[in-house]
Amino acid sequence: MIKKYVTLMPLVASTLFGAMNPRALSDIYMDLPQLCDTAEIIVFGEITDIEYTIDDESKTPRTLISVKPISFIKDIRDESPARHIVVTVLGGMVGSKFWSLQGLSEFRLGENVILFLLTESESNNVCIIGARQGGIQRVTDNYINERQESLSEYIQLLTRLVEDN
Repeated sequence: MIKKYVTLMPLVASTLFGAMNPRALSDIYMDLPQLCDTAEIIVFGEITDIEYTIDDESKTPRTLISVKPISFIKDIRDESPARHIVVTVLGGMVGSKFWSLQGLSEFRLGENVILFLLTESESNNVCIIGARQGGIQRVTDNYINERQESLSEYIQLLTRLVEDN
């Protein structure tokens, strides 16, 4: 099957899809300390499932990404650490077309990632914040792909930034 891609800019997506957490869709640049401060959850984990769905209320495509945590760098929720986290991302498969936000790539099963996350207050959905500026970090062979930095050094940096806030 050949996928047809439709790429949307964040403002258009939030209008068409109905706003999720506006901070997650924001194009306002946040540096790494700001991402660490704003995120409620920072998790290093493995993608174990990807499910495409249509939101009942807005009738828009969503992708549900299951992440099995390897370690939590930050988690301000009151509940005990989860065995897996389901992250909601705007866009997904609709018929033969894949709808996605500009600048976001597809996730792959088995991929290791570090995600900066927020919880929506109304729906309790977990969503990615700052996706185009570091909110998604792919990990390969113990290196952070975009930063060309070792995983352990990057986690130490994030831990320091979280502790400083």
